[in-house]
Amino acid sequence: MATVWMKVTWYGYRMKDVPTLSVGEKIFADKMFFTQGLLYNPVLGLVKWSIIVFLMRLEDRRKIIKWTLWGLLVFNLAHMVSVFLAVVFQCSPVHMYWNHHKTDEVVDGQIVNDNYSCIDQASFSLSTAAIAVLTDVAILLVPIAMMWKLRMPLRRKLAVIFVLSLGWVVAIVGIIRINFFVDFWYGRFPDPSWSLWHTLSGVENNVAIMVSCGPALKAGIVRFFPRLFGTSKGSQATGNAYLTRGDHELNSRSHVNKKAPDPSGIHLGKGESTETIIRNLSLGESGERASGSENGKMPG
Repeated sequence: MATVWMKVTWYGYRMKDVPTLSVGEKIFADKMFFTQGLLYNPVLGLVKWSIIVFLMRLEDRRKIIKWTLWGLLVFNLAHMVSVFLAVVFQCSPVHMYWNHHKTDEVVDGQIVNDNYSCIDQASFSLSTAAIAVLTDVAILLVPIAMMWKLRMPLRRKLAVIFVLSLGWVVAIVGIIRINFFVDFWYGRFPDPSWSLWHTLSGVENNVAIMVSCGPALKAGIVRFFPRLFGTSKGSQATGNAYLTRGDHELNSRSHVNKKAPDPSGIHLGKGESTETIIRNLSLGESGERASGSENGKMPG
């Protein structure tokens, strides 16, 4: 949609080189722009939803983490739905968002049209963009809090945090996008067609999709190219992660080890468990062990 809109409006050319568009071309361009607005927030919302659900799979038992994730999940859903409806009904009647070109009149250099009304699009776009960036930051702080006290080699811990925090790239793009929007809406662009402002929405969406796939991509790379991340003999890292008293608990869903947990700590078991997820995300060496012995018990 963005590419079609750019082609129709000659976006990327200097205004002096852009030919005068016909009414039909303006209507078509506004339909494309309207469709982009409908898609932009749902795409970001669904990407954030998938990241939050992934973090929930780690099953951190601390109430503050649990309720933070649920709060972010509900708020993200509410924001996604409300913004979608606001985009749909931003003009009344809806079709005048693009059909206003048929009835616009120019009086003293100003466009006058009493057939419709629209919300303040500058305030709307800036406020929704700011909320989106704030939710990005809130979601990205959660994995840092979840992983920081996990007992594992610092190198692996930082690797896990890095993979789970790739979304900072999206937050940075969102902040840059807000800055461009301020310049656009408040007339700071000397030539609004000769800029990057419109491309940033598409960039933000696509970067969000890519970085949200980071954990899965890392696991796949280690599986098929184990030597790329320092594992030996074609095997994955097999280090186990442990939590000591005073550290938070991550609940393992594995039923392989049915023994009662050692009172001095929690051993995250093997199989489809939290330990598996963490191990697949981290950059370990074959046979590496975090603190602890072979039988899964904590040292004294």
